[in-house]
Amino acid sequence: MEENITNNPNRGNNSGTVALIMGILSIIFGACGSSVIGATLGIIGIVQGNKSRTYDKEGKAGFICSIVGTSISCAVVLLILLCFVSFTSIAHCMFLPMLFW
Repeated sequence: MEENITNNPNRGNNSGTVALIMGILSIIFGACGSSVIGATLGIIGIVQGNKSRTYDKEGKAGFICSIVGTSISCAVVLLILLCFVSFTSIAHCMFLPMLFW
């Protein structure tokens, strides 16, 4: 199966470049803890990359980077929620007997 992906610098559609930039930014923001911003940029990158991933190398790379960035952002949110729930339950068990002294 041969893919029809070209590397044409004279194209008029910049959605592949936008997808690549949004994908890289979503990875950076997702890894730094700004998960809402990372997920938002990742979703924008997925939409823009999906438009141009069949005919543009940057669009394909941007699509993949955006998926990775969105996944990192969601994993960070789940990790924060897991830590909050586990530490809240530990603190509740530790301080509950003090109420009955």
